[in-house]
Amino acid sequence: MRKRRIRIHTAKCRRGCGKVLATTNRSIWGDEASKAKFQLICEGCLTHDERQEMELAIQGAVLRKCIS
Repeated sequence: MRKRRIRIHTAKCRRGCGKVLATTNRSIWGDEASKAKFQLICEGCLTHDERQEMELAIQGAVLRKCIS
């Protein structure tokens, strides 16, 4: 089975602060829905609630990867 490569590219924060971000073409942990929601938002522009939601989503995706 051939694995897809992860490519890294740069873009600006979509919330308007203009910071340049490095992002991947797909989720490293396999959580595409969370990646689509938080992609291209810098850490400074994330709200506290969004940061918690993102951390829980990443933890869940990592746990699912470890179990399977």
